[in-house]
Amino acid sequence: KKATLMVIDDDNDIRKLIHRCLEGAGYQVLSAPDGAQGLLDIQNSEVDLLLLDLDLPRMNGPAIIAEVRRTHPQLPIILVTGCQDSDLMLQAYRHGPFMLVPKPIDRETLLAAVRLTFEGSLNQKKRPQR
Repeated sequence: KKATLMVIDDDNDIRKLIHRCLEGAGYQVLSAPDGAQGLLDIQNSEVDLLLLDLDLPRMNGPAIIAEVRRTHPQLPIILVTGCQDSDLMLQAYRHGPFMLVPKPIDRETLLAAVRLTFEGSLNQKKRPQR
């Protein structure tokens, strides 16, 4: 079964770019222009990984991360953002861990982050519980 990835970004061009890149790599991709729609899709679909912008209208990245951690604590998150030095980033760190992919997006960096995140979350699941 193909992994399903959710992309939340309010920039239409960036959302399409990420969508094409991930679909081309063999993933199933859902995307949403804002947090409310993205969270709804996560509730209604089996999502394996969330790729999220930080600076979003209405509901920002940290608020989305907090909600996802509450409802889907095992869902891995990759932040795809141009605001690495912002207050939003500091807020996001409170709800870590996550991987970071800087904008402008480099295709290889994005795909490597997705692969590494999946390898990491598989390793978490294989570890015996204490």
